[in-house]
Amino acid sequence: MSDGTCELQIPGISFVVRIICCESFSYQGEITWLERNKVLYFRSALEMMTLIQEAVDESDMSPPDCHPRSWGEKDDNDRVAPSTESLGRS
Repeated sequence: MSDGTCELQIPGISFVVRIICCESFSYQGEITWLERNKVLYFRSALEMMTLIQEAVDESDMSPPDCHPRSWGEKDDNDRVAPSTESLGRS
């Protein structure tokens, strides 16, 4: 998409996420990968997203033009962080 968003629908990768509780400012629960009939408990939203990413990688269905950002890549929308001097730090 031209606006910088990435809409991704991958056939064969479906999840059911059940939030059990919210502690330490994050969700805990279980995620079921329907096609593989696997259930795992996750301890944070980040862990849940990592499990989803692993499923996409494992299924080898990740499109080449839609991938997570990396510190090593350069993008036209990247900015240079202000120097610590301009922030009053030395």
